[in-house]
Amino acid sequence: MKNYAIKKLNGWKNVEGKIFLGKELQRQIPDISQKSLTQTLRILEEDGFVSREVFPEVPPRVEYSLTPRALSFLPLVDNIMNWAKENMEEIIADRANSHLHPSST
Repeated sequence: MKNYAIKKLNGWKNVEGKIFLGKELQRQIPDISQKSLTQTLRILEEDGFVSREVFPEVPPRVEYSLTPRALSFLPLVDNIMNWAKENMEEIIADRANSHLHPSST
């Protein structure tokens, strides 16, 4: 679950420091269920990557923002993603040529 949380955290990289409403986050990540989003945000909050503020309104409003820890972590994730992009074609070719993954005929 934590790997999933980190993947979703990286989706925030273009909005550093911005505050998101809960519903806005779900629109930003359309392929995630409300339950998964809530679980992911709780994990990120527990790990100190996300701050959560609840406003006593009707209906309740919740805002999330990235913490300094998250902002310091994002450049590392970017470096890993860049490395993966640069090497992906070779990795796929190696897999295709590997005796461990015979092609299906």
